[in-house]
Amino acid sequence: MAFFTLKFDRIEKTLLGDTIFDYESDDKFKSVYYIVFLARDDDAPRVNLCGSDLLDAAIEQIDHTRNRVGGINIVMIDACKEKVCKIYEEYGFTKIPAIGEVNLITHFFLKLEK
Repeated sequence: MAFFTLKFDRIEKTLLGDTIFDYESDDKFKSVYYIVFLARDDDAPRVNLCGSDLLDAAIEQIDHTRNRVGGINIVMIDACKEKVCKIYEEYGFTKIPAIGEVNLITHFFLKLEK
């Protein structure tokens, strides 16, 4: 009915702003979790599986991983459709203004609680 793919990535800390990160470092790149693909079968009833359900599942998996490896509390995701952007913003993601819209893709981040 749906799937998501996660990966570790690194982002220039100036793109998100230094205050997003919890620790000081001379490293200009910071590690993030990146939700690369998040998709739902168009035939799956929205009542049974909505966008926030998929995000909940992805964040739950990230939390499970964070409990084992620790440290990283930033999640990134991209969208190319306005309705998907709205779902991400309603979930709590923030647009990354320094990247802006590139090739019709809007980039977002979410800072997780420790």
